[in-house]
Formats: sequence, C-alpha cells, structure tokens
Amino acid sequence: MLEFGVIYHCTEERLYTGRRGRGAFCNGQRLQVSGETGGAPCGLS
Repeated sequence: MLEFGVIYHCTEERLYTGRRGRGAFCNGQRLQVSGETGGAPCGLS
C-alpha cells in the first residue's frame, strides 16, 4: 500500500508531497480540496 508520494514540477519549482493520514502539501503549504463536484469546474485536463 502506498504511504508517501512526491512530485517535483521543475518548470514551476513546486514540490508536491503527500502522506497517508497526514495530508498533501505544495512547497510546505497544506493543500485543501474545494467543495466543487464534477470534473469540469475543477480545471482538470
């Protein structure tokens, strides 16, 4: 089971990390989910 993940976006110098039960972060700042439902308003492509 995956416990920890890391993604580095080199062109934007952003380090995304996540750990099961501890949340997700971008450059040390906690990420939060929005209240949006469905895919279109979320800006995913």
